[in-house]
Amino acid sequence: AFWVNDAKAAWEYTTSNGAVSVQEPKKLEDEFGHVIIASIQTYGDTIHSFVQRDQYEGVFLPGYEPYQ
Repeated sequence: AFWVNDAKAAWEYTTSNGAVSVQEPKKLEDEFGHVIIASIQTYGDTIHSFVQRDQYEGVFLPGYEPYQ
């Protein structure tokens, strides 16, 4: 995964230049804020995800909890 400032823009740029979309930009949220994730397929079975988490204060992504 790549942390990006704008997941939608990264996805739009790459798909408009030939990348195959795996997941359109999607907002995931919980009580700590939200993230936006989008994914593209590159070579073979490789999938790259663009993760925008500038509006998220949790430990990783929505739904994750710290290990106790």
